Amino acid sequence: MALYSVRYAYGADLEKRLSFRAEHRTFLKTLYEQGIILACGPFTDDADPGGQLLIRADSAATALELLGGDPYLANQVVDEVEVREWTTVYSLWD
Repeated sequence: MALYSVRYAYGADLEKRLSFRAEHRTFLKTLYEQGIILACGPFTDDADPGGQLLIRADSAATALELLGGDPYLANQVVDEVEVREWTTVYSLWD
């Protein structure tokens, strides 16, 4: 199984994002507990709000499918999603 870096670029509506945050984090926690998400969290730079997820999946398409139930995606909190396969040289996950 490969590793994928998934970047979310959030929309400008902070109130909307905050209204779905608890559901979003519960969803991500479930994937984390299943060993699918290895790490995730928001960027701290508010000038370009977004988040990063490191996901174990068979393909980029599968990574997106696994995130399909994310309330941030379902409620259009995220404006852009970028998925890139990531190869580690050193990691705690291998």
